[in-house]
Amino acid sequence: MKIVLIIVAAAITLIAAAPTDPMVEEVALEEEPKPIVILVDERQHPEGGAYSFTMETENGIMQSEVGTPGSAGQSNVKGKYRYKLDDDTMVEVTYVADELGFQVDTPLLPVAPEFPHPIPQFVLDQIAFAEEQRRLLAIRLAEEAKLKAEEEAKLEEKSEVPKKAMEEKKTITQ
Repeated sequence: MKIVLIIVAAAITLIAAAPTDPMVEEVALEEEPKPIVILVDERQHPEGGAYSFTMETENGIMQSEVGTPGSAGQSNVKGKYRYKLDDDTMVEVTYVADELGFQVDTPLLPVAPEFPHPIPQFVLDQIAFAEEQRRLLAIRLAEEAKLKAEEEAKLEEKSEVPKKAMEEKKTITQ
């Protein structure tokens, strides 16, 4: 009987000392995500292309939009939304969508350098090369046009000689 008790005690000790899966332990320790409270939710349902809504949550997310009837039967939209980046800074994006298209304003979009900016030398070289090509093409086309005009003049002159001779023969015979 002592042997059975020793075996049972050893089994219980082994089970208790067995390593646990760290992923299972982590999941068990994590709290259930807390729902985010909606602070503002205002809506004006669409009527003839006009609508509006505003929504804001406790974690700083916000969206607001107003739609008005457009000239071609569409809705013109003005709106903005705001959210938090990973570094806890808030970003706000404003936008307009109308007959002119979609225009957005946000500090996140890259900005092109202001013009005039320095033009790289390889670009200037390419522009000069293209201008030279155009100049040479214009010269070649002018030469070809001149040659064609000379050929046409010679053909016309050759066809005039027999006509004149025929006319002279007709006047002599008459």
